[in-house]
Amino acid sequence: MKKRSVLPYLLIIIGVAILITSISISLQPRAQTPTTQPLVAEEETFPEIPRVSLEDALAANKSGDAVFIDVRDNSAYAEAHIANALSIPLAQLDSQYKDLDPNAWIITYCTWPSEESSARAARILLDNGFKKVTPILGGLRAWEEAGYPVETGP
Repeated sequence: MKKRSVLPYLLIIIGVAILITSISISLQPRAQTPTTQPLVAEEETFPEIPRVSLEDALAANKSGDAVFIDVRDNSAYAEAHIANALSIPLAQLDSQYKDLDPNAWIITYCTWPSEESSARAARILLDNGFKKVTPILGGLRAWEEAGYPVETGP
């Protein structure tokens, strides 16, 4: 009589054991991973400063009721900016705000939806006697996503 090899039976038993183990592991309840808190950059900066809605900003742009200030750097301004916006990078605002009318409605904007730089610019202007300064809610990114017009070039 021919002697049979035990190896195929051993492999089948090992395979079944692995299968049962993996099924039992997948059926066990998993510990919930804690939800992370948003980063500071994602939170609203200077929440005491009211934002202007996209619709109101567009209306002010069309009517000329507000002065728009792009607080991004000059290269970002050249790539895309709101029509008739002044380019005053945040780093230069302290030296250039004296050229602006403190009684005019100033609308600031930057790229990011958190309005961090534009809110910081608004705070600087308000602290220096400007009466009405509002960042655009959602920044230039939201403006573009809404299909509102932008210009390129300096």
